[in-house]
Amino acid sequence: MDYGVNEPLSTFKKYFRCDHCEQEQALKKCFDCELLYCIECVSIIHSKGKLQTHKIKDISCEKIDICQQCNKQNAELECEDCELSYCQACSDTFHRKGALKNHTLKRKSEKNIPSLKGAATWQDTKFGWYPNPKNEKSPCKTLPTTCPNGYTKLTNQSISPNCYLFGGSNTENRTDWHVANAICTSTPGVYLWIPDSREEAVAVLVKFDTFGKLDRFDVFTGANNLADRNSYVYAGTNDIFDPTNLPYGIQIGDDPLLNNKSCFELEWDLDKLDFEWDSDSCSGDIEAYVCEFPIAEACN
Repeated sequence: MDYGVNEPLSTFKKYFRCDHCEQEQALKKCFDCELLYCIECVSIIHSKGKLQTHKIKDISCEKIDICQQCNKQNAELECEDCELSYCQACSDTFHRKGALKNHTLKRKSEKNIPSLKGAATWQDTKFGWYPNPKNEKSPCKTLPTTCPNGYTKLTNQSISPNCYLFGGSNTENRTDWHVANAICTSTPGVYLWIPDSREEAVAVLVKFDTFGKLDRFDVFTGANNLADRNSYVYAGTNDIFDPTNLPYGIQIGDDPLLNNKSCFELEWDLDKLDFEWDSDSCSGDIEAYVCEFPIAEACN
């Protein structure tokens, strides 16, 4: 995480905590460690050897809100459901799918405007600030409309307009999670699969003729806890994945919140006829994978 010297920290509810003890308020930044420290930890950590020569600066705390997702841009929106502040770009990305689209957002600079559900995009129109400009058409999303080479759309695009690529039709194409993620992200805009709904999961697996083969392998999703063992997010979008509240299917294996550096696989139980989510080591298993490329829905 990048923290600039004399850049204001977020003042929305909480200050940044020390990256070492994770309890006290961080007041110092070490440029060589690229970490934030409280007063006590910075002196202990940098008391010996070459650590004493590290470049350390104070952190200023001006009364300006900073996006609590990227920690770089000024916060423009408050999400009442997340109880967090976001810049416009992070809010658009984070609140793009599932139930997150219905979160209540309020523009921070316009406190007098009432909260509205699903207000993912606000614009300053001649009528004032509105989530969808009054009497004006909303702009089209700035997403591509065609698939990259090798990608294909679902037969029923009402389930998802996105493009998909399946890797793992044979054992030579199967790999671990890190390599699968690298393969997907090597194409700009692509991320490891986010199977939002049962309908999408079924449609994707039917499209690539894998349903009858899922007793031989699992399929990697983008869900992982590599950054924070206590929470899972989807790689590429940082959408939250909650293993205690699955969108469909059942969770199998060990408690995913007790696993460190784990990634979720999706499998199909031929006996139960249901999807199963399994959290395993990101480096230990060799499985199939699906890459997903977001496509803009048609504008009205």
